[in-house]
Amino acid sequence: MLIKLKEHQSDRFGLSCWLDDIPNEANKKKYLGLHYDVWRGKKQLKTKYFIGACWLEENQLALQVEPKIQGLDYLSMFLKCFKHPQVSRHLSDIYAIDFNQAKIALEGDDFEITPLLIVHFLQVVKAIVKKGLKKNYYFVEENLNAKVKGKINLSHTLKHHIFKGQNHKTVCRYPVFGLDCLENRLLKKALRFVQSYLSKSPIETEEKLGQLLSYCLASFELVSDDVDVRRFKSFKNNAFFKEYAQGLKLAKMILKRFSYNLKNTQNTQQTPPFYIDMSLLFEQYVYALLLENNEVKYQVKGGYGVVDFLIEDMIVDTKYKPKYKNKKINRDTIEDIRQLSGYARDEKIIECLGTNGTIAKCLVIYPNKEGDKDNDLSGLWGDGEEIQGFVNFKKIGVRLPVHKPRL
Repeated sequence: MLIKLKEHQSDRFGLSCWLDDIPNEANKKKYLGLHYDVWRGKKQLKTKYFIGACWLEENQLALQVEPKIQGLDYLSMFLKCFKHPQVSRHLSDIYAIDFNQAKIALEGDDFEITPLLIVHFLQVVKAIVKKGLKKNYYFVEENLNAKVKGKINLSHTLKHHIFKGQNHKTVCRYPVFGLDCLENRLLKKALRFVQSYLSKSPIETEEKLGQLLSYCLASFELVSDDVDVRRFKSFKNNAFFKEYAQGLKLAKMILKRFSYNLKNTQNTQQTPPFYIDMSLLFEQYVYALLLENNEVKYQVKGGYGVVDFLIEDMIVDTKYKPKYKNKKINRDTIEDIRQLSGYARDEKIIECLGTNGTIAKCLVIYPNKEGDKDNDLSGLWGDGEEIQGFVNFKKIGVRLPVHKPRL
């Protein structure tokens, strides 16, 4: 049985009879943020800002939480973040996949974690290829004629040569330094799985993933994809090849996603439990937009908290709450305003802004389907809308990408 909800949805879902351990606060690692919320004396179940799928009762009852914004294209948001290295380094924290639980059959073609995982992997491999593949030692086993190199494989030499009267031949195993090392083999094997998946289930994005895949595979021409993942237990990271650690982690996740079988790339009807932190994704998406037109200080620590962004003389905070488009202040927005008011008076924050003790301006950026379709955040304060009843408080809506309607 599958229960479908949307993020930030409040209702009596009738799940109390199924679950006796629903938390009182949202937790992305438990039931996708499903929690009890008390409002006006009533205790009700509520989802938070995590989307994905999880088991409420394994193999019996599953929960699917979808974005509140109809047709939200979170994959395009993810791709936007990759255009800025200082943003892309945070993307691994946005989502997680649990391969230790049974897979879940989902409803909806646009709601699946595999495209996100594949796009992330291809972008990391692209960075690896641009820098150049690393070389390392790997072992080669070869039939040699009238010579010995490295270590003789005695059993193979006896079986294939000595017992057949070919006393001049030996099977030797010796180390070679080159591109065909275990790390590169694992990356290429995962690229082959991606190639199989894209050939049957093309992902619609502004960036042509097929071309990106071809670009990556071209650099692995001299690398084999014959690798036993079970042998790949550890990897010694190199500061110069720091992208490898993340690339290898994603490669193993892709192989797990398809149960190490190329035939499973045809089956996208079932997915392992996963979550996407939409609040964090929105923050990183806005970060990428801000960097296109502004000098941005990110995650600035004050005396009493951490500010999302500092730009010129402004404190800029992201709030993944579409309700900000409403004129009326509610309990959520008033708490946000109180929080930002505190930051605007924080001595360390004021010192970072260099406003000579003047209380900082506060700008809230929120998702709004009626926002600027080009998402040009160059104007910021000038383009912002006053929050009524407060001095030096403004808000500005950002239009999030959505899937194009299918013909």
